[in-house]
Amino acid sequence: MIAAMGIVGYYVKHPLTAGQVTPERTPITGNKDGKNYTLDRNKSKGNSSYKKADGSDISNNYSQIREYWKKDIDFKGTKVYQRDGIIDVNKVDVKGRSNLQRMEQGLAPLGPDGNPINLHHMTQRDISSIAEVEQSFHQSNSKTIHINPNSVPSGIDRKSFNKWRSDYWKNRAKDFK
Repeated sequence: MIAAMGIVGYYVKHPLTAGQVTPERTPITGNKDGKNYTLDRNKSKGNSSYKKADGSDISNNYSQIREYWKKDIDFKGTKVYQRDGIIDVNKVDVKGRSNLQRMEQGLAPLGPDGNPINLHHMTQRDISSIAEVEQSFHQSNSKTIHINPNSVPSGIDRKSFNKWRSDYWKNRAKDFK
């Protein structure tokens, strides 16, 4: 769980609040990169706060680092973290459509890995923020970025999300014209 929250907190401006992760109110401990951490939700006041095992604050606040998702927008009431650097509008699919044409048609552009860019729900719920991610990243980090196990039903209305996603890509095409 620490790893999932670390990824989210590292890459986005607003990490998950601890209360969104589990209903318990006890501190979570874990080990990341050979260091012990504690997430104390009782002291975080809505934001995840990491501390070293000895109780001292971590000097590098992950929520301040936006190395990959440098901009975010609100699209139809949903915050979306965008990555212009993974979209090459001139890249062409096997049907001869450029990424710009794909987006204009409501399709995801192809990423550097050659697969359609995924829109990842950060907390796997309809109301969560979304991040543009390469499909290869989405698949290879699945256990880390998906906080709900497969035994928990999806919190996403797929039919309405499919419509939203198509509208999103059509709107996203305007950023590259």
